[in-house]
Amino acid sequence: NPYSENTAEAAKYNKAEDKSFRITFNDSGEAYVSGSIRYEYPTDIEKMKEIHRMFYGHESVMLGLIEKTMERAIYMSGPLMPSIDSIMSRRSELPTIIEDQARNGLYCVVTKDQLILDEFTGEKKFIKTAEPIKNDQSPNGLMRQDASIVGKYGMSLSNLSIRVNYHPNVQRRADALFASNSDIQIATMNAKKAEQDRRTATEQGQAIATAAEWKAKAISSERIEQGRRDKEVAVL
Repeated sequence: NPYSENTAEAAKYNKAEDKSFRITFNDSGEAYVSGSIRYEYPTDIEKMKEIHRMFYGHESVMLGLIEKTMERAIYMSGPLMPSIDSIMSRRSELPTIIEDQARNGLYCVVTKDQLILDEFTGEKKFIKTAEPIKNDQSPNGLMRQDASIVGKYGMSLSNLSIRVNYHPNVQRRADALFASNSDIQIATMNAKKAEQDRRTATEQGQAIATAAEWKAKAISSERIEQGRRDKEVAVL
């Protein structure tokens, strides 16, 4: 992890061996993405010949085609969301976006300045966001800058799995928000429990009062009936 704050782990880090790719989100939060993806060569002979002419060997295909495609897809996925969203509300969406751009080509996007409320500081600020342009004729309904370079050579990508190492500043913000949300959930649960206890107590009180009322009515009716009978006996 290039961002590790653990001394022992940081000492083991070797930048030359690090094959992860940097991603910068639209709120300027940073991270490094590593992982794995399945790739398949084409079965078409002409496509295989074209690959051989361009890359000569498997290692060149990995470095010049697969890795470069993934690097571009990861880089271009950052502007589509804030770093906090990629950890929390859109966590499962990030790898989907990366894989889609790697397989089908980079999105055509429109950029705009958006005023947001910082969940951590409570301050309003402008960020530059990117949004894919919709197009029913394009893969997954999103317009592409160009066709997938991987697809051009008849190769396919699938089953992307990623690990995201966030900058400490981003991770601390996320941890604080998780803790805050946890506190809110606990407070909400306690409030609901208190309300339920109040309702239960009210209902129990009403049940007891109703039972006492009916018991009193029954005793009263019994006394009236007994008085009637005593009166009939006295007349006889």
